Amino acid sequence: MKKFFLSILTVLVLGGHFLSATSSFSAVVAGNTGIEFDNFDNAEKDFKIPISAFAAVQFDFAEKFTLRGEMDFFSDGNSISAFDGNEFLKAEGGNTSLSLHELSFIYTKRAIKSTHFFSVFLGYHEPIGTDTFLMRQFGCDPISSALTKSFSNISGIPLYYNSGLGISYFSRLEKAPLSLGGSLCFFKNDIEGFDASGARTLNIDFRLATSFPVITADLAFGFGFPLENDFDFIDKEEEYSISIRVKDVFYNFGINMLLGNKYGHGLLLQFGMKNFSLGKKSTSPNSRVTFMLEPRLRFRTFKLNFAVYSFEEKNVKKTLYLVDPLGMGLTVEFDSIPAKIAHISAGFHLVASVDKEIRDDFSFDFDISDLNFYVSPFVDIPLSSSMSINVMGQIGLQNLLGGDGFDLKIKAMVGFKKQF
Repeated sequence: MKKFFLSILTVLVLGGHFLSATSSFSAVVAGNTGIEFDNFDNAEKDFKIPISAFAAVQFDFAEKFTLRGEMDFFSDGNSISAFDGNEFLKAEGGNTSLSLHELSFIYTKRAIKSTHFFSVFLGYHEPIGTDTFLMRQFGCDPISSALTKSFSNISGIPLYYNSGLGISYFSRLEKAPLSLGGSLCFFKNDIEGFDASGARTLNIDFRLATSFPVITADLAFGFGFPLENDFDFIDKEEEYSISIRVKDVFYNFGINMLLGNKYGHGLLLQFGMKNFSLGKKSTSPNSRVTFMLEPRLRFRTFKLNFAVYSFEEKNVKKTLYLVDPLGMGLTVEFDSIPAKIAHISAGFHLVASVDKEIRDDFSFDFDISDLNFYVSPFVDIPLSSSMSINVMGQIGLQNLLGGDGFDLKIKAMVGFKKQF
């Protein structure tokens, strides 16, 4: 499987360079690594070496066709003991993944005072919450929170997405910053209770987005139809029948909106609902509620952001600064530090969080002893107009209020981002 993904990326890169004589080619590569101590106060000083990498390529030709590909590699690091003698590099497991985000082919047509985009895609296509759709449609800067910074995607955390084979159509008006359309996606079922052999889900989604100086908004909603197939074969008559059952109807919803602008005062609102049932009183065990509310204040020399958030655990683990799915945070950033190439940004994040997820009933079990606290200083340094590096550290006090002592977590990471 890894060779398959690497082959796809190789074909995209080589194909882009081969056709670059009559077209344009662009790419983004990023990655980071470092060292992480989960229980620093433990005498054995066990540590991990997490690694994250991301690559995105885009090839445009004839001003009508676009080929895109995105993929990422992530490993939370193997548990390595510094006091194991000959077993210094003994691995105790880990969580490693190589994921194809998107492989898409887009045909662009200008007509009727609009630009029309017809696409065929494999993977998940511009999921809401990641800013990808807004950036591609309007060329605007990302609006997602600095707390969700990651080296595993372009920007932000998905509120919900459907991964599979699909088609989409979007239309962007020429005289107004408005884009609307929808997608049809067919993917392998990830909803518990519908994982029988051959089970698939058909998803239909609709989308509306806009970008003005004082408001940037991306709205998506859709319906999922888990399908199960029955095949009845009659050999003698060489006939067969196929019946398709729709077991339930699920709905998804997401909004990603910034009131104000990225460089001044503003309010970020993100809200998502995933796999909520229309036909049953109880929803899928995979249903989730995700959100982030972040007021942003801009002062002369620094920015001050407050945030309350809830994300899926599998998405949080790939971020730099968040550890738990549910919490609140404070960000202080000085983004006007003079440098030779451009301004350096430096600051810190303070986060109080719990290892909980909010599900369909909008409730969760919480005890004050579950609270974890993290402080994460950082600095973003531009090395050129197309390359920057990020250096961060993190000190975590887990179960600090539990009464039985706490676990000390320490992390130091360095990463880079390069645009071609």
